[in-house]
Amino acid sequence: MREAAAAMEEARGSFFQAPRRCAVDHGEDKMRRCRFDRNRRDKPDIAAACNHHIVIARRVHFFLASHCRSFPESVFRAVFWHISPRMKPDILPRRRPRPNHWHGIAFPLGCPLLDRHGCAGSNMPLQVCKAYMVAEGRLSMSEKEKSGVEQTAAMRELLSILDLENLEVDLFRGNSPQVGWQRVFGGQVIGQALIAAQRTVEPERHVHSLHAYFVRPGDPAIPIVYEVDRIRDGSSFTTRRVLAKQHGKAIFSLSASFQIDEGGLDHQMPMPEGLPMPEQLVGDRDIKEQYLHMAPPNVRKYWERERPIEIKPVSLTHYFSREKLEPVQHVWVRARGIVPDDRALQAAILAYLSDMTLLDTSLHPHGRTIFDRDLQVASLDHAMWFHRPCRLDDWLLYTQDTPSASGARGFNRGALYTRDGVLIASVAQEGLIRVHEEKE
Repeated sequence: MREAAAAMEEARGSFFQAPRRCAVDHGEDKMRRCRFDRNRRDKPDIAAACNHHIVIARRVHFFLASHCRSFPESVFRAVFWHISPRMKPDILPRRRPRPNHWHGIAFPLGCPLLDRHGCAGSNMPLQVCKAYMVAEGRLSMSEKEKSGVEQTAAMRELLSILDLENLEVDLFRGNSPQVGWQRVFGGQVIGQALIAAQRTVEPERHVHSLHAYFVRPGDPAIPIVYEVDRIRDGSSFTTRRVLAKQHGKAIFSLSASFQIDEGGLDHQMPMPEGLPMPEQLVGDRDIKEQYLHMAPPNVRKYWERERPIEIKPVSLTHYFSREKLEPVQHVWVRARGIVPDDRALQAAILAYLSDMTLLDTSLHPHGRTIFDRDLQVASLDHAMWFHRPCRLDDWLLYTQDTPSASGARGFNRGALYTRDGVLIASVAQEGLIRVHEEKE
């Protein structure tokens, strides 16, 4: 505790006084233009001051990394408050840093957080850092914080694949989980493309809509390159276009619009009534223990795989029966693990899960499932509207319906509600549903 307090005091004095002295000597505008780049040879005095508080921050971060198992949460939060660049927008620049540059203080070289994030000087909010610390066993959570939320390898992997590598200006690269799939999951590409677009947008602007097309199947064995085109930066709205490529060819395109939060008229369609709450339904573990022995092998393989999103269908009939059902489906979903309190990341994971189970709804009226071997099923396009922010560590109701299926295509709509009935997002998707004739 004494060492933590001493580190805090040293950080408080040296970290903020050095740049402020430079700001007085050279002017606030010059300091912002120099972006605290420690390699500025034309401004050696500025670079020296930057180097000084970088060393101080490194010292505190190394101390945290080696001792935070025994730190109370309050100490971890207090120390981070004093050295986090996200908490000091009046001193440090707001734009996202480029690799190999120090646009502010971040985790030290060699720290697992920096290695995972992939570039020096990355500005990670407290919740992101805490999530990674917990994931790697470097920080313990109180019983209240745990509250039934268990970090899983699947969630750690999802956070990892959404943490894109910055190759160049407006150029990013993402990987796919190696789980034996023949093609990349569509929700993954949507989430990664949205992250790529968000990284070129001011942090106070949040996605409110996206429209995407799946052009070719993605190959999970090789990385995906995302090219961002800055279509427009307006006073209130920002538009981005993202092209995902593999083997030199486009596999996916996305257009997204971002907006500054503002007030206005407010209404919504109510959440469907009379549905059971998630606590009343069987979860993944119950399904594995009680029902999987009765399921076909392909259904069993699907449910046995660990996923970052927990799913509780209101009805399991379509998995075990050929009965023709109503063209609707209700599913409770939530993140299986800790999701950092970052709206851009929350939106990306929400987009990721929005592609789960939606296309299945088109098959309900026909007594079919996506596991039928004579069916070719794939997402063709995907549209999503983000109405209100939300957290993903509690259950969301994903209501789905299918107004039409024709021409080997199925059209599906979805709405995501909190358990309190707040509509947070709407989804629309058309998918390929091609029936192959069985060979004699």
